Amino acid sequence: MRRFQFLRFVRPFLRQDSGAVLVFVGIGLPMFLGMIALVYDIGLMRLHQTRLQITADAAAMAAAQQAADPVAAEAAALRAAEANYPQVLPTGGVQFVHWNATARAVETVDAGAGRPANAVEVVTRRDAGTNSVLPFVFARAAGLQGAGFSLAASSVALIETAPGCTSPSGVLAGNGIKRWDAAEGASFANLCVYHGNPGKMSSVSDGLRLTNTQVIVTGKPNDPLFQIPDDLRNRENENVRDRHGVSATLDLTPVTGFVQSEVDVVKQHKSNPPASWPLAQIVPTFAETDYHNKGLKVEEDESLCSSGPSKKNCAADDPRTWHRVKGKVTIEEGADPIRNVVIWATGDIELGEGVRLTGAILVSGGKIDVGEDAALTDVTLLAVSSIGLDESVRVGALGGGAFDSYLFAGGNVTVGEEARFEAVFLGLGAAGAAGSNLKIEAEGRFDETTMVASGWIELREGIEMTGKPRTSAYPMINMNASAAAGEGFAYLVR
Repeated sequence: MRRFQFLRFVRPFLRQDSGAVLVFVGIGLPMFLGMIALVYDIGLMRLHQTRLQITADAAAMAAAQQAADPVAAEAAALRAAEANYPQVLPTGGVQFVHWNATARAVETVDAGAGRPANAVEVVTRRDAGTNSVLPFVFARAAGLQGAGFSLAASSVALIETAPGCTSPSGVLAGNGIKRWDAAEGASFANLCVYHGNPGKMSSVSDGLRLTNTQVIVTGKPNDPLFQIPDDLRNRENENVRDRHGVSATLDLTPVTGFVQSEVDVVKQHKSNPPASWPLAQIVPTFAETDYHNKGLKVEEDESLCSSGPSKKNCAADDPRTWHRVKGKVTIEEGADPIRNVVIWATGDIELGEGVRLTGAILVSGGKIDVGEDAALTDVTLLAVSSIGLDESVRVGALGGGAFDSYLFAGGNVTVGEEARFEAVFLGLGAAGAAGSNLKIEAEGRFDETTMVASGWIELREGIEMTGKPRTSAYPMINMNASAAAGEGFAYLVR
C-alpha cells in the first residue's frame, strides 16, 4: 500500500517535460559549435589558403619574367604579392631553383652537376612570422587550441627567357615588316622573322607557308601593342604554330652599327682608303693601286685585271688589284668577266646588264646599281647611300660553311623580281630616324641568306626563303640572343 502511495507522489513529476530541451541542448551544443567551426572557420581557412596560392602564383610569374636581375625579380615578386595579399611574402620567400621536369620536383641549383637555375620558387605564409596567423572565430568553442591557423602556399614558375632567334638565318627588321605578301606560293623555312616594331605588322596576306620558322615581335604578350596578324596566329599544320609570337628584343647593332661605321670611314677618307680597312680585312698597298682621276668606265670586251683596263681573259689566280676612282664607275654590258678587284669610288658604281663579277670588293661614296641578269660571286658591296639590283640578278653561291657574298648599305636596298641569292649576308645601317629599308620584289629565291635592316622590310609575293647555319667574315647578330631583362616570359609548373 505504501509503495502505491509513493508512485502517486512521483507521478506528477514524471509527467512534467518543461526544461527537457536544456538537456538536449547541453548535450548537442558542443557538436553544434563544432559544426559551425567546421563550416565557418575551415571555410575561412580555405579561402585564405586560396588567396595565398594565387599570390604565390602571381609572385612567381612576376619574378620569373625578371630572372635576368635577381634584385628586380624579388622586387617584382613583392609588388605582385602586395597587390594580391599584403604581408604574406616572408624574407627569403623568393628562391631561384632547378626544376626537374621528369621528376616534377624542385632541386637545389648546381650548374656543375647540370642543374642550372631555371625556375623561381615563391613561398607565401600567413603565420606569426608574417602578418600573424589567421585567427579562429568559433574553433576554440569546438575545443581547438591555439591562436589560429598557420597557412603556407608555394608556387614554381619556369623561367623562359625569350629565345631570340634560334633559327640559323633571318629576316630581321628593326622597324618592322612593312609588307609580307603571301600570294603566289610564298614560303619561308628554317628562318627567324623579327618584327622590331611594337605595332602590328601593317600588311600580311593569307596563304603564307611557314615551316620551322619563328615570328618574333617586340614587346610582351600581355602588351596591347603586341599584335600578330590573325593569319599567322591561326596557322595550322605547320611547325610555326607554337613557335611564333615569342616576345623578344634582338640587338641589331652588331650589324647595323658595323655598316654605319664603315659608311662613316668611306665618307671620312673619300678617295683615299685608310691604311687599315676593316671591311676588306686587308691593308691596301698603294703602289699597286691604279688611280682614276676622271672616273672609270669598262666597256664591251674590256675587263679589269692585274694590269688594269683592257686586259682580257682574266685568270682566276690573278692578284687582287686596287682601283681608286674619283667620280663614277661604269662597267657596261658586254664587259668581260671581272675578277679579284677592289674598287674604291667617290661616286656611284653602275654594273650593266649581264655583268659577271667574281672575288670583288666594291665601295661607293654614293650608290651601287646592278643591272638585269648580272651574276656576282664572292663579292662584298658597300654603298654609302643605296644599292639597287635589277630583275633576275644572281648573288652568291652555295658551298662551304661561310657566307659567300655580302651587301652593305647606309641607305635603302631594293632587290628586283626573280632575284636569286645563295649564302648572302645583307646588312643595312641607319640613315635617319626611319633607318635603312629593304624592299624585295616578287618571285625571288633566297637560300641560306640573312637580311638585317635598321628600318623596315617589305616582302612581295611569291618569295621563297630557306635558312641554314652560316659563319660570317663580318659582325653578325647573335641569333640565339636572349631577351633583355624584363622581356622574358614564364609559366607555372607547380
